[in-house]
Amino acid sequence: MRRSSTWALLGSITLALAGCASTDLVSTWKEPSAGPIAFRKVLALAITKDESVRRTMEDTMVKRMKSAEPAYKTIPTRDLESPDKVKGGIRASGADGLVMVRVIGTTTEVSRQPGDYQWKPTSSPYLWGGWGGSWYAVYDPGVEVKEKFVVVEVNVYSIESGKLLWASRSRTAEPRSMGALVESIADANGEAMKKAGLL
Repeated sequence: MRRSSTWALLGSITLALAGCASTDLVSTWKEPSAGPIAFRKVLALAITKDESVRRTMEDTMVKRMKSAEPAYKTIPTRDLESPDKVKGGIRASGADGLVMVRVIGTTTEVSRQPGDYQWKPTSSPYLWGGWGGSWYAVYDPGVEVKEKFVVVEVNVYSIESGKLLWASRSRTAEPRSMGALVESIADANGEAMKKAGLL
């Protein structure tokens, strides 16, 4: 029986996720020789110095994957800057797959909704007094809209071969929480990986 794949992927979108953050994949890459992924165990790793953010991200990832565990169990946050310690923690986990997430930063996009004329009728307190009527134009100058996006990088590795199998960079519009951010990124990557034949 085939083992469950990496992001398992991250499951299917459920009604409970309705209304969560909206994620667009800006760029994706797939290892040309990679076929469907069937890791026995996946390590979920969020690269950040903020312990609470890291745990939230990794725990959310694990909830979306089968046979997965958060990397903070074997790799302390203080060790993330040491490649040797990270390698040791990965080996100690016994995982053969790694899903690594890193928040690159934020961007703000400014757009302008153009102005427009709205025509409105004049009013009269008497039926015949306003007969024939008249209309006047009211100009709506439009508004400037600022929208904040969180930019995130996702990499999927085979620990056994050391190869990068999948990479993406995404932008998510104003997520309401770190958990919502990860959920939205998982959905976007899951759909893209299915189309790429990895899941």
